[in-house]
Amino acid sequence: MQKSCWLTTIFFLIFFLALFLPMRSASLPRAVQPALATASEPAKASWREKWNDTTAAAKKEGAVVVYSSASGVAVRQALVSKVKELFGINMEVVVAPGDQLTQKIITERQRGLNFADAFIAGTQIVTPTYAGIFTPADRALILPDASDPKAWPEGKLPFIDKNKLTLALTGAYWSYILVNTDLVKPGELKSYADLVNPKWKGKLIMFDPAGGGAASYWVYFMTRLMGQEKGERFLRQLATQQDLMLTKDARLQGEWVARGKYPVAIAASMGVVTPLLKAKAPVSWVRMSEGGLVHPSASVFGLVDKAPHPNAAKVLFNWLLTPEGQHVFSQAFGQPATRLGVSTEGLDPFNVPRPEEKAFRIDEKFILEVEAKGRGLGKEIFGHLLQ
Repeated sequence: MQKSCWLTTIFFLIFFLALFLPMRSASLPRAVQPALATASEPAKASWREKWNDTTAAAKKEGAVVVYSSASGVAVRQALVSKVKELFGINMEVVVAPGDQLTQKIITERQRGLNFADAFIAGTQIVTPTYAGIFTPADRALILPDASDPKAWPEGKLPFIDKNKLTLALTGAYWSYILVNTDLVKPGELKSYADLVNPKWKGKLIMFDPAGGGAASYWVYFMTRLMGQEKGERFLRQLATQQDLMLTKDARLQGEWVARGKYPVAIAASMGVVTPLLKAKAPVSWVRMSEGGLVHPSASVFGLVDKAPHPNAAKVLFNWLLTPEGQHVFSQAFGQPATRLGVSTEGLDPFNVPRPEEKAFRIDEKFILEVEAKGRGLGKEIFGHLLQ
């Protein structure tokens, strides 16, 4: 009797499990699958809705004002026409040298005036002088295609400062060493250390590093690349043993190398050299074995706080980070886009960072230390050459 009861109990348990659990397990996919299938839809709808609202608001604002030291006519024309075509926004670009832009925005702020929506300028906008002028750019990101980390070097957007106020639109490889190709054979100059070889004595011309710009960056870069002690020793050798010619005239420096008066230029200006290259002058940049610096030049982007056209500025920012925006800006600016996979056709191959070589990307710390140490060290080591 007891055995019969146990058998009956087991039978009902098996029957229950066979009947109920399949129904239960079958009901889970039906309940969960729709949610899984549409899990990404709210996110998609969210950014699309936000983008549509922002572009509509931007069109109502009707304009976006950009202060820029990227002075090329091609940059202005390319951006102005494309932004108008795509979004119906009139883009005004106020162009001036970096120091003038700095004074302009500071004076306007002191008077309570807000004209600028964004900056596309040099690395000076990362310095404390611009404290309080920019708003965090990462908060303005809307398009997934713009913010996808896989689209950018090292798997992250190219923000320069820790607060993500500024971002590099381009990144060109610089060694800062220019040679006359009629006087310097390929492979004859391979390393920065070669510059102190006695064979180059009296044949080198360098831009004054106390004046800032490329020269102060190069001086500081040598101490980062070689280490402080070794870097300073190398720079002092250069200053005391090589009969180095120092100049404050960047254009003259480039022209003298092109004419062969000096075979090698140190810390040559890209803005001066590019026209020489286009004119087929016998000059060439040289890649050094230790690596080079990847620099955004005048393509650092920042969104201005208290902007009169905030939505238009956000639209411009997001578009500039898309493949199309990066390509348009890169081609007009003449330097490689920071974003991966953007065509470099028509650009100087030298300026394109290569995966197999060392490329040091500048950041906020580098920029601030150049300002704090680069100029001073340059003046200390090389200043006597101008006296």
